[in-house]
Amino acid sequence: MRKAPLVLVLVAFAVWFFAWKGLPFLDGARPETFSTPTVQPQNEAELGNAKIKHGQEICADKIELGPGARYVVVTVLTKGEPAGRLRFTARGPGYRAATIQPAGTADNQQIAVPITPAEHTIADGTLCITNLGRHQVGFFAVGAPGPQDTPSQTTVDGSPIPLDLSITLLTSPSRSLGDRLGTVFDHMAAFNPLSGWTVWVLVVLALVGGPIAIGVALGRAAALDDGADGPGAGEPTAGPARGGS
Repeated sequence: MRKAPLVLVLVAFAVWFFAWKGLPFLDGARPETFSTPTVQPQNEAELGNAKIKHGQEICADKIELGPGARYVVVTVLTKGEPAGRLRFTARGPGYRAATIQPAGTADNQQIAVPITPAEHTIADGTLCITNLGRHQVGFFAVGAPGPQDTPSQTTVDGSPIPLDLSITLLTSPSRSLGDRLGTVFDHMAAFNPLSGWTVWVLVVLALVGGPIAIGVALGRAAALDDGADGPGAGEPTAGPARGGS
């Protein structure tokens, strides 16, 4: 029985499946996270509201900053009316960046505020938010009644509070996985004695070599099967000649 048609069907199915699932997955836009300094709780009872009045400043220390930290994501909480202007400040040794979020942020709205990234990695940075509006504003936070789950300490005007300001640092708020493959492979290489280019080569070989190896194996099986079904196959073999009596 010939298996060449089966091989063609399998290859066609692999190409169709990659076009159907693989390409949309690589092209889909998702946030590219740099770090999440505060652990997000699963229990709603641990959610908190870190409030600051006009002119007050809330800060979180021991925040990792670096070239990839380009956006600060927080959730703003108000009493129904839009928040006023907010000043975001990131600082560390040899680095300081500030930006203003315009007034008008709605209640329970998550915002991604762009900041100028540091040119080098800062392990012990500080991120602060100053309320420039007239009314009180709050931010999504994690309740910390006992020992804190993160090394970061949140303060309001320099005084510690029993909450961890919920912060996420993004490299990009919307970027496809296909555009991030180089960064992903560099991160993979960081856990192995391989360079990013070596990981690239290994992945390409796995993606291309895998289907080729399967095709070769199926082709050889088809050739062997065709040989078994060739002329003379299945005919009984003659037994040893017997001498006359």
